Amino acid sequence: MHCCCLKKIIVSLLLSVIFSGIVFSAEKNTWTLACTEFEFTQNIHDRKSSEQNLSQVLPSLILEQIAEGLIRTTSDEEMLDRALDSYLTDRQSLFLQLSKEVQLRDSYVLTVPDEKKMKKKIRVQEKKIAEIEEKISKNLEDCRLVNETYLKKKSGNKNDLNKEVVELLKVKNENVKFYNDDIHALYKFSDSRVKEQSLVQDKINALFEGKITVYKNFFSVTVTMTIFPGNKVAATLTEVGSLKDAVSVAKSLASYFMPYITNNLPVKLFFDVEGVETEKVKLTVDSLVYDVLPKEVTVPTGIHTIKFESEGYDSQTVKYEFKDSPAFKINVEMKKTEFRKLNLVLKNPVPGKMYANGKFLNELSADCMGAIIECDGTPLIGQFRSNNAEKESFFYYVPSDIQLKNTTFIVKGKSVDAETYIDNRRIWMYRAYSLLVLSMPFTLYSKGKYISAVNAYNSRTMTDLNKVYRYEKMYDIATGITIVCAGFFGYELIRYLIAANKVLPAKVVPAKDGEMEAIMIQSKDKFTIEEKSESKTEASSENKTEEKTETE
Repeated sequence: MHCCCLKKIIVSLLLSVIFSGIVFSAEKNTWTLACTEFEFTQNIHDRKSSEQNLSQVLPSLILEQIAEGLIRTTSDEEMLDRALDSYLTDRQSLFLQLSKEVQLRDSYVLTVPDEKKMKKKIRVQEKKIAEIEEKISKNLEDCRLVNETYLKKKSGNKNDLNKEVVELLKVKNENVKFYNDDIHALYKFSDSRVKEQSLVQDKINALFEGKITVYKNFFSVTVTMTIFPGNKVAATLTEVGSLKDAVSVAKSLASYFMPYITNNLPVKLFFDVEGVETEKVKLTVDSLVYDVLPKEVTVPTGIHTIKFESEGYDSQTVKYEFKDSPAFKINVEMKKTEFRKLNLVLKNPVPGKMYANGKFLNELSADCMGAIIECDGTPLIGQFRSNNAEKESFFYYVPSDIQLKNTTFIVKGKSVDAETYIDNRRIWMYRAYSLLVLSMPFTLYSKGKYISAVNAYNSRTMTDLNKVYRYEKMYDIATGITIVCAGFFGYELIRYLIAANKVLPAKVVPAKDGEMEAIMIQSKDKFTIEEKSESKTEASSENKTEEKTETE
């Protein structure tokens, strides 16, 4: 048992280490972008609400215009600042430790009366102080070595470079993400006096700050992008716009800062579309839509999704990571949409109506037990609605890979009131679970009694063997009841899960040879009887109405 527990502990520790390593590596390869609430340069007390909201709305609009999936290539200077900041943090921590150990050493002179004990403790503290001083000296030496390596690398001198330091300063690609993974989340400083320290602790690599000046219906905004650690301004831009159209200003600012975010030159995309006139092609780059296909589109380095659409043609989508080249040419061949006629027949036809993709297809009758639909090769979701109020409807699904021209499919869905059926099965599952829970106390009680009786008989405090047998029999009966209840609960649980799947669309299957004729023969009589019964019900209701009218 101890070995089994030890194995479980080791496995859980390994999983936690692996998971923490994955999380750490994921955080390490991200570059976080944040934005603060913009400030007004004019001190106006009765500012309009539209102007006041601009300080929060404009930063969010700028972040919305920045495409997701961007990749930033770090610079040598940025990696140097990160390394120096890391050394500085360690050095500050070591200095605090040094201060603590020195004060502790000096306190021994006053707190330890025994001279021998005092000298011994002081020697121990001196050793600790010497170790910390050595670490601080090494830290300073590492900083000097990092600066020296950076200067050599920058001047083009690649001789006698420390491999560890070169690896530390190595440029890498990082995924751009937003602060708190939320485009609309604005960063707030806990203490403006330690601005850089606050940003570094929150792992923010770049910050947008802005100042707004408003005159009449127009405003001017100056936005500055600063890189951390290092507190170095990457770019500053001033833009002017109307208070009624802040989105245009946000788009202009976002497009200007995009190359500074990715730290790469923008990529130009050229398009070559075959099979259709370019004037009829609609282009979508990420979330930006062009009603007419442009000659070229400029995008930042990174992953982009490009979609080509034209009426009467299948849409084409390209998702690619555009990098390592200033220009790309995308070749696309548009193919005409091929419509396929599908014949859909219910496995168990009943009076009702058939729909597909929200459109009415046909009403089922004794002469027509299915419907014909035209598909373009895309997945199709349809619905059957029964005329019987007690049997509502079901959905069916036609995947694209089985859609063939002039093919007949069998829909195996059943027209039932799924909601009522699921509720009924859930109630029975709860009943079975309640029986199982109620049976367990009796089983545990009888087991305790039986074990106590056996122990009492073995210790000779009880001599009646028949009493032990009675408790054993009671325990066997209670255990049997619990096992039956557990089996009943498992059975009802499976039935409930099957019932819950009733709401899923029924997948159609191609009809086999002779299956269509068999369905038509078996269902026609039943279908006719159901229609007659419905007509009789309607007629009887009409007769009752007439009789009531005559009586009145």
